[in-house]
Amino acid sequence: MCQDAVDLYKPIRDAHMIPFDEKELQKSICFELNMLEIEEKAILKLNKKIQSVDTELDPQRVLPSLAGIGDILAAGIRSVIGDIDRFDSITKHRGYGGLCPCVRKSGNREGSGLAISKMSSSRYKRYLYLAADNARKWDVEMAAFYHKCRAGGHTHIQAVCAVANGKLVPRIHCLLKRNRWAENNNQHRPCYVFKDLMGNPISKREAKAIIEAKWGNVSYN
Repeated sequence: MCQDAVDLYKPIRDAHMIPFDEKELQKSICFELNMLEIEEKAILKLNKKIQSVDTELDPQRVLPSLAGIGDILAAGIRSVIGDIDRFDSITKHRGYGGLCPCVRKSGNREGSGLAISKMSSSRYKRYLYLAADNARKWDVEMAAFYHKCRAGGHTHIQAVCAVANGKLVPRIHCLLKRNRWAENNNQHRPCYVFKDLMGNPISKREAKAIIEAKWGNVSYN
């Protein structure tokens, strides 16, 4: 790209007709690069702090063991969920996540396929969407569900929301519930186990390979 830019401006430069001051432009670019480097260092420092606090709260790194959830999303999800015991069912947890479509009823009719509900935590919705969009690239079952939605005519955003609501939220709920029980009973806190479509345990790398082999070349209009 740099060479293309040089080639593009070479005739104008040779004719001394460049419509800007090269030295001033270089100063501006250097300033922006310096600011970017400062921001990157600050973000790296913050990420390390988040990872340290998250490890302190979750020594066995149970939540980050889920596909699509790293230290930052784990911290965000934990902050909005709070105590998992306040959700006595997956349905209520899904309702709080808010990635289920609204339902409109009139008489004996019920409208479906409507917009996503706004009666929920906007932060949690954002975290779930980001996690689900990443999880579909690593978890075989979530990938299969995503591509089924896409093949059925759903847009990318609709399919990711369906993955988050139908697959990711139940995993978060069940994993945190099991770990709360294990913590209360001084038992080992289980982490998430990746599986193939037959339910056999596999590694994260094997899951990625299966997804790439099965859906790597699939595209949708």
